[in-house]
Amino acid sequence: MQFSSWRPNFAVEAVTSWVRIRRSPKQTSTILAAILFLFYWLAPGLICAFEGTLFNPKLVHSTVTRLSELHGLTSWRSHLAVLVPNPPSNLLYYTDDLTHFLFTACLIIEVYLGNLLFDRIESFTADLRRAGCHITARGEVEIRALHQRFRKLFRAPDWLSLSVSRVVIRLVAAVAGVTVFLYFFSLAHQPCDTSAKCWWGQAGSGIAGTYYSLAIAGLVYLATEALVATLVGLSMINLILRNGCATPNLFAQDLANGMSPVGDLVLTSFFISLIGAIAIFIVLRLGYFGVEDLIVVWGLIIAATLYIPLATLIPMYSAVRLISECKNIQLQNINAIFLSDAAHYSRDMNRIRELQPALGFYKHISELNVFPFDRYKALISVITLTFVVAQTIYNFIKLFQ
Repeated sequence: MQFSSWRPNFAVEAVTSWVRIRRSPKQTSTILAAILFLFYWLAPGLICAFEGTLFNPKLVHSTVTRLSELHGLTSWRSHLAVLVPNPPSNLLYYTDDLTHFLFTACLIIEVYLGNLLFDRIESFTADLRRAGCHITARGEVEIRALHQRFRKLFRAPDWLSLSVSRVVIRLVAAVAGVTVFLYFFSLAHQPCDTSAKCWWGQAGSGIAGTYYSLAIAGLVYLATEALVATLVGLSMINLILRNGCATPNLFAQDLANGMSPVGDLVLTSFFISLIGAIAIFIVLRLGYFGVEDLIVVWGLIIAATLYIPLATLIPMYSAVRLISECKNIQLQNINAIFLSDAAHYSRDMNRIRELQPALGFYKHISELNVFPFDRYKALISVITLTFVVAQTIYNFIKLFQ
């Protein structure tokens, strides 16, 4: 059973579907990341090139000087120098904006992993069955009902359908997006202060700054909706596991009791949280014209670094409890064989030999891994979560300093 699209809104679903029609599902995440790079980093750079704020003229001057020293290019020095104006001393040029570049790199990885996470939520039940879990017909009906109920919290069947939860989600996302837009739009149309660093979006006619204001506002809006959709999806998966809609297979080939889809989901979300924590560290450490002091940014920092890891640990706990219960049932069944006539077994050596396979089976069951990972993925998850926790603590310290 494949869930319907879990994308946060119709626009994201339309873009994703358009890419999937033309490319394989494995390439979808890469293309979506490339689209983000095009609109978020490359397009502002092209506008800056038009406005003359793309490259630092000091770099161009040094390049021109070096070229003029080459044999045969001496006569071109005066011609090349005319093309490059004298640089203002306090302007941050686009290619010199390290914070923007590093933050864009983190966003590209986030989009790539986020699309994979939504894919895993949509195919969760099918992946469980493929991994070896047993899902009854009654379990499928309950899973389908849970999917429809949770999806209605953030997605409507059509554009005109409204509900309190969907209106609240979009209002919160819109407020966050508009706040960031107004901040950067006002910054883009402020005159450069000679005593402080001047943003590349302020120079020239301000077109680059206006475009970036729209781009970052749309990004914040989509990120807020995507965060809600992720939390809702993880809550749904937690109920699927907690209600026992799927039964673990202690002998599954994935070495995770048939629960490897849960482990893959957890591992992906941990990586998303890690990249998000790094992006937040970049903004807080390097700073970006005071945007790190916005209350909206604080809210996104808290949500991105806390809610996703905590929400992911809940379905993982449900999976561990489900596997443990399945193990205990098997061990109790074997125990019942041992206790049925213990006194007779203690006097009959032949009967004791007959029980040797059962004893080996008991030992095998008792030593089975109770986590929805194989040992390799479990180690990666622990290391990743450790980095996320350490980075989150450091980010909060920097946030309140």
